[in-house]
Amino acid sequence: MRILLVEDDDLIGSGLEVGLRNAFFAVDWAMDGHHAQLALSTTRYDMVVLDLGLPGLSGTSLLAHLRAQGNAVPVLVLTARDTTADRIAGLDAGADDYVGKPFDLGEVISRCRALMRRSQNRAAEKLVWHDLTVNPAAMSVMKGGAPLQLTSREFGVLVHLLVHVGEPQREVASFVRTGSASF
Repeated sequence: MRILLVEDDDLIGSGLEVGLRNAFFAVDWAMDGHHAQLALSTTRYDMVVLDLGLPGLSGTSLLAHLRAQGNAVPVLVLTARDTTADRIAGLDAGADDYVGKPFDLGEVISRCRALMRRSQNRAAEKLVWHDLTVNPAAMSVMKGGAPLQLTSREFGVLVHLLVHVGEPQREVASFVRTGSASF
């Protein structure tokens, strides 16, 4: 699953990038609103994690532009603007979720998984296909009731394939070659 992280703070951005990658997300990181807008116009993302206080084009303007284009990508706002009025304004502007800084990385990752589940019309975290059960939150795989041990790369490919069952899989070959794809 591919996430666009839009964060101008190096320390916060690098921590989020590592944490999201460790949770088996592919992450592209834009440090300002203009670069994020370009990335969104050229790449399909499964989700956006968006800071509002960005240089250049603000996160609020980026969100408004995204929604005006009809882009329904899930957006998790992650910002220091954390008053009740700010949260209401962000959600009413089109954000799907809103988390104030400082934040707990585990909670942000869990919210990302929940937003992606909802965007895929899935109620459960577990992915099931025939006798295969994958739990992305627990990073576990069972086949016929027996646990399977997979590498990180194998796990990432499996989750992507199960989330996109029946869809063309152009990106899998790229992932296998380079270790980087849109999931």
